[in-house]
Amino acid sequence: MACEQLNQGDFVMVSLFVILIVVGFIYWQFKKSTLVRSFANVIISICAMVVAFGYFEILANLLIAREMAIPWAQPLCFILLFVLVFAVLVTVVAQLTMEPIDLGLWPERIGRGICGFFLGLIVCGALMTTLAMAPLPSGFPYQRFSKDNPDVENPSKPFITADGFATGLFSYFSNGCFSGSRSFAVLHPDFITGSFMNRYAVSEDVSLATTASVIEVPPKKAARLITEPLKNAQNQNEIIEPKSAHKLAAVSVRFKKSRAGGAGTFTLSQFRLICKHQNDLTDIFAGKAKSVYPVGFIKTASLLNRKPLTEPIKLTETDTEKEWLEFVFEVPADYSPVLIEFKQNNIAQVSL
Repeated sequence: MACEQLNQGDFVMVSLFVILIVVGFIYWQFKKSTLVRSFANVIISICAMVVAFGYFEILANLLIAREMAIPWAQPLCFILLFVLVFAVLVTVVAQLTMEPIDLGLWPERIGRGICGFFLGLIVCGALMTTLAMAPLPSGFPYQRFSKDNPDVENPSKPFITADGFATGLFSYFSNGCFSGSRSFAVLHPDFITGSFMNRYAVSEDVSLATTASVIEVPPKKAARLITEPLKNAQNQNEIIEPKSAHKLAAVSVRFKKSRAGGAGTFTLSQFRLICKHQNDLTDIFAGKAKSVYPVGFIKTASLLNRKPLTEPIKLTETDTEKEWLEFVFEVPADYSPVLIEFKQNNIAQVSL
């Protein structure tokens, strides 16, 4: 079954939910506001979104370090920042625009409706992004991937993708007028897909975050291209071949036993290798990137222990601090790995 055909009923419900929120905001702006104030509210929602995306990880890490609300830290901090900034700025603007400014019948009607539409879309995007990060079943708020075999390159989406609109807009800002030293489009390419994949098999054993940074990679040559034939350990007659226009790369990762809280059991869907185009490696934290997921990990020099992305993997005593594990990824042919991410709050720089 094609990914786009999955759970059409759920997609219709999500789209209707988004439409109802958007219509509600259009009605609010049309009946209770002016064009000037409506336009200000759109700018306010963008500012609230920028603050939420820009600082939710920093605030969440403070909670995680204290082992407080670990699975909920990121979504709660995100929506808290968004609501707080939005409420404060709306109150300030309301005080500054107490005297109504009327720009004419049709400009007011059309302008308020347009502003209400974008305001509702941004607010709904913030809400759905929060749900995507939360420790909820993978089918909530909608089933983005097949339950049995998720295809990360072909996500299933509702008719109106408010979450994709919000994250895409901030990625554009972080790579442009709001760009800083670390672009969101590099650190979190396709953020919604990453969030869904991170919680695909979430349970009491598989956590969304760890209590501290638990992974490390070699300071030099953490990644290597696989040029020798690699066989499937489960079926040694099968030669592992990368898909068209891709290459196989292995990345060495070691788990820190002393900080392994929340890392004992994981899925390969919780690993993301961030890759940048080979012509854009001058500053690895600037611009934009792609994320790819593991196909398995090296068992011996010529054998790949192939695992489904959503199969829970439990670390043994020998997997922590005693040996390096090499995770294998299919990397686009003209891209190079620059970062590897694990769960919600682990990231390490990778060098070839």
